[in-house]
Amino acid sequence: MQNVHDDKELFAQIVNGDRKSFDLLFLKYHTALIGFCKSGGCEENDAEDAVSDLFLDLWLRRSTIAIHTSLRAYLYAALRNKINNLYRNNQGISYLTTEYADQLPDADLSRPDEKLFLKDRTKMIEYIITGLPEQTKIVFLLKWKHHLSDKEIAETLNKSLPTVRTMVYRAILYIRDKITFVK
Repeated sequence: MQNVHDDKELFAQIVNGDRKSFDLLFLKYHTALIGFCKSGGCEENDAEDAVSDLFLDLWLRRSTIAIHTSLRAYLYAALRNKINNLYRNNQGISYLTTEYADQLPDADLSRPDEKLFLKDRTKMIEYIITGLPEQTKIVFLLKWKHHLSDKEIAETLNKSLPTVRTMVYRAILYIRDKITFVK
């Protein structure tokens, strides 16, 4: 809960025009939001543009924005809307043609075989989730890669909490059914 409290204080300072707080917020969420765009099918440049536009809008409209959820959920929802608008208006954003699993941060694994296993498993899961329905895939990616809570996902996607939990559960069942482990 400390993170939510910090975000509220940070945003309150941004509303008052504090540029340093804005820079801190940008640094805190920039990488995760880029990853969210990329997991939704954006190329690197389009993801950078969308996130930059999001933060520019946040700064320009800081005194009129009313955030009723957590700041984190607001940023993801606003970015999702921005991407949807770009798709709808055909203003850029093209689908990825290559995997980007090698760009994912590795856990603190000391042995090369552990790192290789993690990378292979990540690629396998990313491949398997392409077979999920679009909304279920988005919910699962927000949970798995972006570590949003079920409540934050519900707020971001404007869905009920039970719906989000059901979608995560179904995605996990689907992945378990499709995944193959080397024994």
